[in-house]
Order: sequence, then structure tokens, then C-alpha cells
Amino acid sequence: MPPVAFVPPHPLSPFAELPPLPPLPLLPPMAVVPPMALLPPATQMTSDLSGFLDKLIANAPDAMLVVAQIIPLGYGTNDVIKAYNQAIPGLVQQRAAAGKHVVLLDMYTGFNASTMLGSDSIHPNSTGYKFMADHWYTAIGSLLPK
Repeated sequence: MPPVAFVPPHPLSPFAELPPLPPLPLLPPMAVVPPMALLPPATQMTSDLSGFLDKLIANAPDAMLVVAQIIPLGYGTNDVIKAYNQAIPGLVQQRAAAGKHVVLLDMYTGFNASTMLGSDSIHPNSTGYKFMADHWYTAIGSLLPK
């Protein structure tokens, strides 16, 4: 079974400055979604993610990467998140077409911010976490030991 790496939707990480990664069997899922006023432009986040994916692939070429789109926020228009999420499938497809082990996980579609986010309108509540867990399991369940 190939190792599985979860690519975190982490828009503020300085991906270009990451040191080489050892081949890891699992990277824990993370999400850092700051207030909309602090989000960099979607083009910058896309460029950062592109570089991050390339570094992961170079350092763990046999790993299966599951790239998740960001869930919506419970305030604002989500324009930056929508633009970023729209760019992610192209990044994934480009690498998959080159024979890399990369798949997309759509975490945005079907996530209802009004019923799945906590009182801070950023982090999921128990319903939101269940939604996310079910989606993650659908994406990687067949790769897990039985």
C-alpha cells in the first residue's frame, strides 16, 4: 500500500521555504483559514500550493496525495476561497496527467456554512466535522488496512 499524504489547505504557509521532507506515511490534515481580510490573493495561495505539491511529490514520489479544497467561511462572500478552490482541480489534474499520485477532494461542495460551522463562523461544528470525516473516508477508505 502506498503511503498517503493529506495536503492541508493552508493558505498562509511559506511553501517555497519548506525544507525537503522525508517520505512520510501520513501527514495530518490541517486547516488554517484566517479572517478574510488577512487572506492573500487566490493567485498567491495557488502558487504556494503548486510549489508545495511539487516538493511533496519530489520528496515522496510514491505517496498518494489527497488535495482538499477549503470549506466555506460563515461570513463574507468567500470570493477568495472560491477562486482558490476553482484553481485546485487544475493543479491536481496537471500532476495526475504527468503520472503523479494526486487526487482531489471537494470539501466545499455540500458544506453548509450556516449549519456546519461553529459560533466563530470559521471552524466546523460536530456536523461539519462529520461531513469532513465522511468525505475523507470516501477518498482514502480503500487505502486503509482492513
